[in-house]
Amino acid sequence: QPAWRAGKSTENPKTGARGERQFVGILILLTVCGLLWRGLLSYYLVPAWESAQNVAQFPDDYPALARSLIETHTLGYGPDGGASPTTVRGPGFPLWLALGMLTGGFDSRWLGLWSSLPMLFLAPFAAVAAARRYGAIPAVTVALILLFHPLPSLLSSRVMSDEFFAVCGFAAILVWDSALRTTRARHALLLAITTAGLLAFQILTRSTGLLFLLIVVILGFWPRRQRRGLTVLVVVVALLPPLLWSYRSSQLEGRFVFVHSLMAYNFWIGEGFDRYGYGWTDPDTWPRVVESLGAVGDLSPERLHNFYYPDLTPTETATLETKLQRAAVNRIVADPFGYARRVVRGVYRFWIQAQSTQTTTWHTFTVLPLLCLALFAVLRMFSGTLPQEQIIVAAILVIGLHNICYAGVLPMARFSVQVYPELAWLVGCSLSRRPAR
Repeated sequence: QPAWRAGKSTENPKTGARGERQFVGILILLTVCGLLWRGLLSYYLVPAWESAQNVAQFPDDYPALARSLIETHTLGYGPDGGASPTTVRGPGFPLWLALGMLTGGFDSRWLGLWSSLPMLFLAPFAAVAAARRYGAIPAVTVALILLFHPLPSLLSSRVMSDEFFAVCGFAAILVWDSALRTTRARHALLLAITTAGLLAFQILTRSTGLLFLLIVVILGFWPRRQRRGLTVLVVVVALLPPLLWSYRSSQLEGRFVFVHSLMAYNFWIGEGFDRYGYGWTDPDTWPRVVESLGAVGDLSPERLHNFYYPDLTPTETATLETKLQRAAVNRIVADPFGYARRVVRGVYRFWIQAQSTQTTTWHTFTVLPLLCLALFAVLRMFSGTLPQEQIIVAAILVIGLHNICYAGVLPMARFSVQVYPELAWLVGCSLSRRPAR
């Protein structure tokens, strides 16, 4: 039975019911405060900051993609924004934004709040799941990190896809864990289909969602709870929409593309940042990064002038990516130890690196305590004082695989937001006072 108060007995029904009501009340209060916090960011703080810094509203221009889906029924940047159609993005997050536009309009502040809603839905469910396993204090900790951590809150308020990706992935893990636990066949089937839908949406947002699908397969073949048939169903249903979209993108580019392009482009942006310093907005750094990219990709001086990747047509994207992929392989083969050093640097840059030294320092102070507590949870699991549960194993695998993948391509703190729910879960686990079962 759920023990809503860590370390407290629930043998007395009145005490247990009162503790449960208190926990639910705290959770509702936190969720309402989270909504107010995200609204304050989207409607006041972020617009004021963007105006003061004279920066663009939408760094990744997702609203243009969403509007194109509504108005032209294709994924593109429209007549003024870039190529239409485009293959440099997937349709997952633009579809969510398009729903928000149809619901509440095109105002940038509303879109910032709409981008935050998935986490506002996930946080209370994740907290309840944590409370049933570890108690109220770990559960409240999980909710606090998910709702109020400044980095994911800021990214969603600026209409970026990283937190949306994170929500789809962690929700899939929670639902899949329930599917593996239930003994009712019909209930397990419904949960498996829900898991597949969340994973499909996630992969359509970023192709790295395949890492989550891999982990779902590992959990499905877990020795103590093997559900092979259900796992195969999840894989088939989850991959069907991304494969259909990949067929569309492959036809446009004239080569095989899984969901979207630009992995090699990101590799060389990461290489440039590693050589010259980070900063898309740095007037000294960014021109050197683009120049090195142009040299590797054999871009003309005309193309390099005010280079903007959304302007690339599918054919141009295919040409550039092919050259950059070949050059990336040559770079790694020619200097494997140099590349290995770059990956090692990328491991910590994945968590803290920003566009300026000041912001990088700020990221360090906000994430370093969480990383220490998460590491403590891992040590507790291996020492036997924390149960070796599937969600904990999944969280460790998600964080490890994403950290390594981004360290080798383009490590930045904004991408670490994609694994913040798993990080929050491990932090909550580290505070559990319940003995391992």
